[in-house]
Amino acid sequence: MKRSANLSGSASRCFNSRSNSLIKGGKDRVFFPVFLPPETVSWWYVFTASRNEKDIENTLHTFNLAGTLTKYIDEDTSLRNAVLKFNTPPGAHICDVYVFDENNAKLFGEKDDFTYNVDLSRENYKSGVVAANGYTPQKIYIGIRNPDNVYGIHVAVEVIAVVKTYESVEEEINIPVIVSKQIPYIRKQKATTSLKKR
Repeated sequence: MKRSANLSGSASRCFNSRSNSLIKGGKDRVFFPVFLPPETVSWWYVFTASRNEKDIENTLHTFNLAGTLTKYIDEDTSLRNAVLKFNTPPGAHICDVYVFDENNAKLFGEKDDFTYNVDLSRENYKSGVVAANGYTPQKIYIGIRNPDNVYGIHVAVEVIAVVKTYESVEEEINIPVIVSKQIPYIRKQKATTSLKKR
């Protein structure tokens, strides 16, 4: 059995301010589904936010979470502790990132009350690396919101899944065969004679 880090997707998006969303009909939030591959052991996401679009584009090109995770997998290092050694990407302005199921994603998009996974979500963060261990549904939703009332922001996100794979190995096995051999023989019998009286 082996593990590998697979890129599930990356994206960048511009978000309007909350006031723009209320008055001009702009978008201050968005959610999108993430389909995790079969045999996913854990998954991770990295994000960064800034008002400068060029900064986000440059930072997105430096995301290398898959490569870093693969290094720890090859070294057989605990992935639970690997997040402590990752370099958090630079971020300039805050955003909210939520992880939830489909029903709550729709509520989030409609600006209704919603619930989310507290351990995997981040509020008022400029950037971060988040590890999801033990929570591997086939489909999850990530929602991003701009909490600023005045300024719009750009946000980049990348999602990585650590997948368990199996290898078939051909192995030659020598099985000893024991053969017993018997040689046929003729048993000699004693010759007996009888004498008749005359």
